[in-house]
Amino acid sequence: MALRFSPGQHILDRGPHVDDSGGFSPVICDVRPMTVVQDSAERVALFLAAGTPTLMSRPREASQPKPWGPGEWDLVPSAWSRWNTLFNHERGEWRATWVMWAPNWDFVGWYVNLQEPLWRTRWGFDIRDLQLDILVAPDRTWRWKDEDDLARSIECGLINEDRAAATR
Repeated sequence: MALRFSPGQHILDRGPHVDDSGGFSPVICDVRPMTVVQDSAERVALFLAAGTPTLMSRPREASQPKPWGPGEWDLVPSAWSRWNTLFNHERGEWRATWVMWAPNWDFVGWYVNLQEPLWRTRWGFDIRDLQLDILVAPDRTWRWKDEDDLARSIECGLINEDRAAATR
């Protein structure tokens, strides 16, 4: 699909349920309305303001560890976290770099979301989150985030050991 979105256009960034058995489900586990900043052959940049209404997955049982496997969650109304966020996707990269600011525009840092390259849709983009992330502070110190989420994804069959090794 060669469709490009224009700066200022509102699109949907969705997270479909996908697993490494080759299964793709029409079940969507996250929906974020975003504003296009750039959509070129090299880069897609999207903006999401703090407090924007979204749809997010929530466990059916409060004690259920995340991420949640098939049948363990529901899609519910929510709001984007407390950050103003610019999502930068470089063409073909298996990550997105998020630049984050507090609501008063104080710089918070970067978040490297390990994910498959974007899938373009007529509504916007679908992404497959690979669960493991990197947090980078304003002083550029960094740490891994969500190693337990990656382990749970392997346990649920959402990510196989080969994909997990490649993600690391």
